[in-house]
Amino acid sequence: MTRSEAERLAALRSLGVLDAPPDPELDALVREAAARFNAPMAVISLVDENRQWFRARHGLEMSQTPRSWSFCAHAIQQAAGTAFVVPDATLDPRFAQTPLVAGPLGVRFYAGVVVADRQGARLGALSVMDTRPRPAPDAADLDWLKLVARIVSERFEVLRRDVLLAEQSAVAEMTESISGVATWKYDVQTERFHGSPLAYAIHGIDPNDYQGDMASTFELYAEEDRQRVTDLVQHALATGEGYHIKTRIRRPDGAVRDVLLKAECRHNAGGSLRPVPRQFMAPNRHRGATTAQRTPRAPGPQIDWPAATRPFHRVVSSTKLHPLNRTQPAEVKSCGCTRGLTRAQVHTR
Repeated sequence: MTRSEAERLAALRSLGVLDAPPDPELDALVREAAARFNAPMAVISLVDENRQWFRARHGLEMSQTPRSWSFCAHAIQQAAGTAFVVPDATLDPRFAQTPLVAGPLGVRFYAGVVVADRQGARLGALSVMDTRPRPAPDAADLDWLKLVARIVSERFEVLRRDVLLAEQSAVAEMTESISGVATWKYDVQTERFHGSPLAYAIHGIDPNDYQGDMASTFELYAEEDRQRVTDLVQHALATGEGYHIKTRIRRPDGAVRDVLLKAECRHNAGGSLRPVPRQFMAPNRHRGATTAQRTPRAPGPQIDWPAATRPFHRVVSSTKLHPLNRTQPAEVKSCGCTRGLTRAQVHTR
C-alpha cells in the first residue's frame, strides 16, 4: 500500500461514514441522479481497502462489492471533482470480465464524479449506471453531477460532526454519572434553559414540568435570593461584568441548598457580549434554620433587561455534587467558550 493510499484510507475512516445507517438526504440525492440521467442505478460509493461500500444506492440490492469489481476504484484515481465515464464496459478491458459487467447485473454504462473531503482526500464517487451502452453525457449533465458530488461531500462533513457530537454527548453523560457534574444550556434566542438529567435531579424537578423560561428558572432560588440573582444576571448582560456570590436554591420538597455562583461574560471578536452563564447549583444538607430565621441579603442593582444583548448565543454550564457527603458549598469557575458556547465547571471548596 502506498503512503498516499494509506492517508486516503485514514481520511475515509475518520469520517465515520463507513457502515453507517441510511441517510435520507443521501438517499434522495441518488434517486435524483438516477432520474436526471434516466438511469436504472445510482450510487454513492466509498472505496475502502478491499471493498467498495455503497453509502447510498438506488436500483441495487447489494450493499457492497469487492474493490476489484469497482468502477469507482478507478474513478478515484482522477482528481477530486473529475468525471469518469465508461460508455460501454464490455469494450473496456479493465471491466469487461468483472462480475458487475459479465454477471447477471450486466452493467454497460458508467458515469461517476469523485467525492472528496475538504482536504482533497478522494473517498469514493457519485455515479450512475445503465445496463445498455450510452454515449458520454453532455457537459451540462456532467456539471450537474459534479455539483451534486460537492453536496455529497458537504453532507459527509455534517454527518461527521454529528458523530463527534454524539460521542461528546456520551462522554459528557458518563462524566456526569461519575463526577456529579450536571450541565445547563441557556439559549439566548429562545430565552429558554435546558438541563441535563442530573441538573433536574439536583433541583428535584421533573423536566416535563419545567418551563425553562427566566421566570420559572429564577423561582428555583430561595425566595429571599431571587431578586438579587435576577438583578445580577441583568447587570451582567447590560455591562459585560461577571459576578461571584453565595445564594440558595429551594427544591420542591422544601430542601434549601447553598450554592456559590460565579459567571464570566465573554465577548466575540466584534466586541458583542456573549451570553452570561446561568447560575450553577451544588447541594448542601438541609438547613436547620427556617427561611424566616435567615438574614435577608441586600438586592443588587435594578437594571432593565437589554434587548440588544439577547439575540444570538447559547450557554453551557455545569453543576457538581459534593463527591463524599453532598454537604459542602461549591464554586463555579469558567473554563472557556467556543462559537458562542460558554462552559463552566463547579468545584467544591
